[in-house]
Amino acid sequence: MRVLILHNFYQQPGGEDTVFDAESALLGAHGHEVVRYSVHNDAIHGFNLPGVLIGTFWSRKQYREVRNLIRSRRPDVVHLHNFFPLLSPSVIHAAKAEKVPIVMSLHNARLLCPQATFYRNGQLCTECLGKRFAWPGVIHECYRKSTLATATVAGMATYHRWLGTWQHAVNRYVVFTPRWKDLFVQGGIPADKITIKPHFVDADPGPVQPSAGYALFVGRLDPEKGIMTLLDAWRKLSEQGLRIPLKIRGAGRMEDDVAKALRYGGLEHVEVIPWLERHSLQNLVRKAAFSVWPSEGYCETFGLVAIESLAAGVPVVASRIGTGEDLISNGETGVHFTPGDANDLADKITQLWQNPQRLEAMRDLARQAYLKDYTAECNYQLMLDLYASVQENGH
Repeated sequence: MRVLILHNFYQQPGGEDTVFDAESALLGAHGHEVVRYSVHNDAIHGFNLPGVLIGTFWSRKQYREVRNLIRSRRPDVVHLHNFFPLLSPSVIHAAKAEKVPIVMSLHNARLLCPQATFYRNGQLCTECLGKRFAWPGVIHECYRKSTLATATVAGMATYHRWLGTWQHAVNRYVVFTPRWKDLFVQGGIPADKITIKPHFVDADPGPVQPSAGYALFVGRLDPEKGIMTLLDAWRKLSEQGLRIPLKIRGAGRMEDDVAKALRYGGLEHVEVIPWLERHSLQNLVRKAAFSVWPSEGYCETFGLVAIESLAAGVPVVASRIGTGEDLISNGETGVHFTPGDANDLADKITQLWQNPQRLEAMRDLARQAYLKDYTAECNYQLMLDLYASVQENGH
């Protein structure tokens, strides 16, 4: 099988990029011919503003290049990961024009929410869900704190709804949990066009290893990720005399806030780790006693860091919201806490840290959960079934 995989890289690396690379490599490892076409948002610096705005709706350059690539390589399936903003939805129509079925992974809520996270002012926000035009987001300047930028994103989604892109041009969508399928159906995506396929860990880290005695956070240092709730909880633990080492691996908009909190908050036992190669990051996860996933909204369509923890037999302390509830079984593969509640998070961590037998039992269950649902081989079969379906039925 020949598969053309399309992706728009963000300036700040994230889980979408990891999935694009992992799925491409998995198909290639099983003998399929993978054709990759990607762009990077660093290129925006060379564009003028009107060009970026117009190209967000429809990029003539990407439409032309992708259509020519399809003509020359004749893929059996086109799989689109992220199109925003440089690829634009025009690449969907390039595949449609060449009569090649297209699968689109919904890595975020961009079609339903201009901010793509359902998160505003420190709390869950679904005001734009189900609306033909996301005018509440424009009023609140949700994307980049700009009326113009937000209106552009909202206008793009509405234009392609009117054009039939979302309802008719895409043959099949991929989401990663049942919860997100329900949200996209509420937003107008036909339910029969949505397949649930979770992510996977591409390299099995192996059996459970002894813990090195620290907690771990891996993720972007952005408000919706709950990083300040995490630090507040650690401050409370310290005040109670419980100085659990915490390692933080991430970068983002709140790097300066995190540095300031560590400098003045009495958190000398909290360490921010520089960027790591994939193998080094996996070793960091494997040695953790548990990881913390404190997201504060439906910003996560999945939790790749969570299943990487499960693969290593590392329990996850997760927010009781969104995919945290879907992926982590409370009391078995981890524990849940109230999102945004530093006191509850501190209490749950205290209970876990002071009960090593319970923690050890969770480590075994976490590993079993990975082996059951999140291995590369499980995912490969799901991908084959998905591609076969759109080839045979066109939907």
